[in-house]
Amino acid sequence: MSDTEKSKNASHWWEYYVVRYFIGTIVGAGAILMFNEESASPLKGALFPAISSFKDAGIHHLLVLIALGLAYCYIASAPILTMHALRAQIEFDSKRCFSSASAWFVAFFSILLISAYLFLSLPLSSWRFIAIVFVCLILALQFTLFVEAKQNSFEKITNYYWSLSSARASAAPQVQEYVESYRHLREHGNAFAIIIFELGFAMAAISVPSLSMLAILLLLWVIPAAGVWMVGTVLETKLANAPK
Repeated sequence: MSDTEKSKNASHWWEYYVVRYFIGTIVGAGAILMFNEESASPLKGALFPAISSFKDAGIHHLLVLIALGLAYCYIASAPILTMHALRAQIEFDSKRCFSSASAWFVAFFSILLISAYLFLSLPLSSWRFIAIVFVCLILALQFTLFVEAKQNSFEKITNYYWSLSSARASAAPQVQEYVESYRHLREHGNAFAIIIFELGFAMAAISVPSLSMLAILLLLWVIPAAGVWMVGTVLETKLANAPK
């Protein structure tokens, strides 16, 4: 890749973040309002205690709301980080998405769902329980990807990143255009996926009866994303130990 092309790509790095988080921040701000004003929310009145209605809010409240909306957008998008890091485990080009993960997925999903039902005692037909099912589905998918990666000692992921790095190192213009195309497709897909995660997690969050349960839900939601540190460390270790 020429210096001009590198400079062009570097100067547009922010476009990916605008596409990914702009609409998500607006939706996140709406979720924050819902947390603050929904009667069933464990955060009812806690986020903006100084005002009784957001219709009376000032510009400083709006700035705080935008900041909280961005923070919520980032937290809600945590599963995207996990799935992006472990995407090599998903066999998109085969008849089955996972080679042997079905049993793990069912096990994790069942355990999470049964635990949620016992602790929350929500009616099975309520929208609140459906929101909890959504959260359990996303968590089970991420835990399954981690188990699958650990079973093959992260070899599949390592080989994927080595192959991808080699392919993207090509200076051929068609390769760079190809990379630019799938990046744009993925970022727009991320933007819409974030909205789904924001709404799904928000509905689940107002379904729990207390702040302590909300803290547990939030902890479970971000644990897989925090585990991506391990993936990065494994890749770094394999690079350090690669034959010179």
